[in-house]
Amino acid sequence: MKTKHIPALVTLLAGAVAALLMWLWKVDFFTFTRNLLIILVVFYILGCVIKLILDRNFKDMDDEAKEGEETGAEGESGEETSTENVDTEDENASGEEEQ
Repeated sequence: MKTKHIPALVTLLAGAVAALLMWLWKVDFFTFTRNLLIILVVFYILGCVIKLILDRNFKDMDDEAKEGEETGAEGESGEETSTENVDTEDENASGEEEQ
């Protein structure tokens, strides 16, 4: 999973919500910019933490999926071989019955 943009998205969403609320509440400019800067920094750090957690969890899931694919690929080839043997045995049995 691509998680590169998660910190930026979390930061922008938090900044947009904070800016909208402070604009509606008619906060003065100095307080607005100070609070917005603090909110952006805090939510950027939070976004980075979320990204790290997702990367670790999806790495584990990807490793399990790759192991499952490798096991599944070996099992499929074995199944095909066994069905070919069954078909060959059926042909041999029908050939013996004709003679």
